[in-house]
Amino acid sequence: MAAAVPAAWRSQRAILALSAGAATAVVITARWATTASASAAIPKRRLLVLAGPSGVGKGTLIEKLRAEFPRDFGVCVSHTTRDPRPGEQDGVAYNFVAKPDMQASIARGEFLEYAEIHGKTMYGTSLAAIPAACDEGAGGKICIFDIDIQGCKAIDEKWRRVSSLPPLQIFILPPSVAGLEARLRGRGTETDEQVDKRMATAKGELAFYESTEGQRIFNDSVVNADLEQAYAELKAQVEKHLEWKGGR
Repeated sequence: MAAAVPAAWRSQRAILALSAGAATAVVITARWATTASASAAIPKRRLLVLAGPSGVGKGTLIEKLRAEFPRDFGVCVSHTTRDPRPGEQDGVAYNFVAKPDMQASIARGEFLEYAEIHGKTMYGTSLAAIPAACDEGAGGKICIFDIDIQGCKAIDEKWRRVSSLPPLQIFILPPSVAGLEARLRGRGTETDEQVDKRMATAKGELAFYESTEGQRIFNDSVVNADLEQAYAELKAQVEKHLEWKGGR
């Protein structure tokens, strides 16, 4: 059960309620790979799953966590069929692959979960990425997933079939819907139409987080209004929920 919806978000509810209907037009499909090889990818420690709208700062928070505690955390690098943005490195931000290649890998049962957004771009987590991120030597690292809502649903529903360790799922919130849109447009990496699609998806994700199902799936949340404050809160939540003492 997630913590109560942060006070900073209570004023956003009317906006989200109005936009939830529009978000249903965004076509998102997700599947869970059910293969025997999945059991080989199960880490010894709980997963740390961060979710939230595009542009909310999940990647920056993960980078800070890994930079301060490189021995404690590993990132499960997702695959995507979209083109890299300026500054993104293959194998670091994402594993950038051609759509036919990713579809073929999925057909071979090599993916844990995957989603297709707007009927165009695919994202997913390969089974091979999990042990690589966890580095099972010396007790193993805490494996961090940076995935979307569909991936969170899949993990919540299916992970317990192959692991007795429930994932810790934390939702990262922007300070406001308007602030998120300004940040996405300020990037200057996408067209207005692409940003509009991202905002439609984001509003649906935020509405889901506030729903009964979202409050059940997510253990906690962080509002990223100030990066350092959000990072401190994230560390506190990881300490609270996982067997981790902040590197001590």
